[in-house]
Amino acid sequence: MLSLKQGIFNSPNVSMSLMFQKEVGDRITAGASDSSRGRLSVVAQSVCDAFKIYNVPASGFVPRPKVDATVVQLRPLEKPLLKSSLGSLEHVVRFSFMKRRKMLARIFKDWDPERIALLEECEIDPTLRPQDVSTEKFCELAHIIEKRGIKLPY
Repeated sequence: MLSLKQGIFNSPNVSMSLMFQKEVGDRITAGASDSSRGRLSVVAQSVCDAFKIYNVPASGFVPRPKVDATVVQLRPLEKPLLKSSLGSLEHVVRFSFMKRRKMLARIFKDWDPERIALLEECEIDPTLRPQDVSTEKFCELAHIIEKRGIKLPY
């Protein structure tokens, strides 16, 4: 696996303040159990601390857009949570969030009933929905799946 500390991430005390459409900023910064949490949240938070700095109303722009904006600060984690490749994590969260309203036990059981043991090995409660799982646990699950060469559908 390539080091995640490449390019701008290799510089000390670097941070990025970026403006996004408010809904995108909400997704990037959403924590576990937040209804806005999704693939973008998990992937971004696996390598960076992500938090909102401030909101910018649509009235602050000329011409005025139809949506508000938010400024999000991303700071690379000193020690990234990601132990697998970014591609493996993205694949695991895509698989999990494709059925975001179902419990993880059902998602994994539909794929392969024996694979529920992966959740238990990572100490992930199978009755949780994907949005309720922490970024750390998704990273741990991706690491185990990659290490064992398990292929997820989709």
